[in-house]
Amino acid sequence: MEMLTAPEWQHRWHPERTVWAGDVKGGLKRMYGADALGRRFIQANPKAMVAALVVDIDRPSAVMDALGRPREHPDPSWVVETPRGAHVGWWLADPVTRTDAAHEKPLRYLARIQEGLIRSLGADPAYAGFITRNPVWPDLGPGEVLWGTAHSYALHELRTPSMPGQLPRKLETTRSDLGRNCALFEHGRVEAYRMYREMNYPGADALYRPTISHLTSLNAQLPEKAGGPLPTNEVLGIARSISSWTARRHTRENFTELQRTRGQRSGQARRTPQDERARLILGGGL
Repeated sequence: MEMLTAPEWQHRWHPERTVWAGDVKGGLKRMYGADALGRRFIQANPKAMVAALVVDIDRPSAVMDALGRPREHPDPSWVVETPRGAHVGWWLADPVTRTDAAHEKPLRYLARIQEGLIRSLGADPAYAGFITRNPVWPDLGPGEVLWGTAHSYALHELRTPSMPGQLPRKLETTRSDLGRNCALFEHGRVEAYRMYREMNYPGADALYRPTISHLTSLNAQLPEKAGGPLPTNEVLGIARSISSWTARRHTRENFTELQRTRGQRSGQARRTPQDERARLILGGGL
């Protein structure tokens, strides 16, 4: 197995971006990525993309549980030991966007994968994965970071036997970081469709603000066990994406055609039992 190295980790992390980082969790600041690489805590996934999955295991056996065999989870890309356990990460071959309604399906799949990894490793479901311990921090002690495979994973390669078949549909039963995101998409888009029709199809810009209002209310309901509410910027990004998607796909003409199709199906469903009864009567079956 080819092993990941610190320079390769830095390259995949894209240090040219501006990120949140700091030497203490309560003292995070926005800074250039090159400067952030010298800080103890660092933003795991710059911008609104998921390029790496990171979980937090809070128990003394965390490192051994992550790297030991046999195990049902894939080989980690890196493991950073913490005072209470470890942060464990996997690089993705193709990053997944967190805020694009047009690509919600890959995000939902990734959220199920994340939940599977959390269950397999007994990791903390409330860990948001936004800030992680920097595996290339210059002051790390010997053995505090353990490099794993250099392989970047396709989504299907990260499946585990513990991966759920579907995500919780209720906000209050959401358990993980990406599950929060999917919950906002799922509940937000349905209400956006309804509002768009009631507003007489006004376009994406007009739909944006009421969508923000609705998502902000939903966001406040996300449970602490899943990491609590999402950052405001991420909520705004989801609102913008839902508004644009709705305006492109939900036109007055499309809705009229959908209602017509539903009416035809309903009428056919009502007629079928009556037609069958008439056939039996005429055929002497009744």
